[in-house]
Amino acid sequence: WRFTGPESLVTANLPLFNGFSTRGGKLAALAGKRSVERQFKSHVDETVESVQNMRKRLNLAVEGMDIAETYRALAQDGLKRATEELKEGTVSKTNVETATTAFNVADYGAITSRVAYLNLWSEFVSLVGADPTLHALPASYLNLNHGK
Repeated sequence: WRFTGPESLVTANLPLFNGFSTRGGKLAALAGKRSVERQFKSHVDETVESVQNMRKRLNLAVEGMDIAETYRALAQDGLKRATEELKEGTVSKTNVETATTAFNVADYGAITSRVAYLNLWSEFVSLVGADPTLHALPASYLNLNHGK
């Protein structure tokens, strides 16, 4: 467009059609948004699946811990019985030593199963983001320089 007047020359350029670049920008933004939404949904699905698997593992760890505690209690009763029978003179010292070894093995198994459960529990709490100690931390600790 050109407007000419007697005193000066005025020139203005106006694009008549800029639809292709605008449409392309909108389509690119929409494609980016859909990609982020798919990534987010995939991440949520993976996290839910991980939480469900971790809950199953936790249930198995609890059952294992219960079995180990039962075995420990039985071994403790066996050791107590063997000790009493040794005092009565009905068994030898070897029987008491065998019962002591069985108790120690059962005790070690109970401790090991408890440790395995607690490790799984801490993984689970970390996975779901429900760590109760986070609420006890001061806000200054949560920044990058850890309150320094």
